[in-house]
Amino acid sequence: GETQRQTFEVVKDPATTFSDAVLQEQFEFLLQIRDKLSETMNLVERIREMRNDAEDRVERAGGGDRLERAMTALNDKLYPLEERLVQYRARAGQDLIAQPTGIDSKLGRLMSFASMGDGPPTQGQRDLFARLSAAVGERAALLTEVEQNEYAALLRMTGGAIP
Repeated sequence: GETQRQTFEVVKDPATTFSDAVLQEQFEFLLQIRDKLSETMNLVERIREMRNDAEDRVERAGGGDRLERAMTALNDKLYPLEERLVQYRARAGQDLIAQPTGIDSKLGRLMSFASMGDGPPTQGQRDLFARLSAAVGERAALLTEVEQNEYAALLRMTGGAIP
């Protein structure tokens, strides 16, 4: 039940030959990966919220062929976007043999490898991060298009306001 405090200084491992500036560069690279992973997961959340909202609206409106077709058109756009961002079909490690990993997994592995030692990110790590970042950006743009087209059309059909 007692609280004890002691000041201390964090020092660099004496075996590390890299400068503080290089270690700061590594730290900033890891933060960039973390932020891109957060952005990726926010897109997935947006996709799932959009799908859930659309399903609820269709159900409240009583369904019907026209609404079901609109829901199918929306899902036909959302599921491929989501699957590229995260692999939601894989339930076990072996499933990843048949199902490609998502961008989230690749960012996580990149973060793991980039943090394994003390030193700057390699050019390969930088290149991979750039490709993954571009892929996330592309998916974000596609999601905005889906939101403005298929999702907005479904909302109009159900008499709902477009967010």
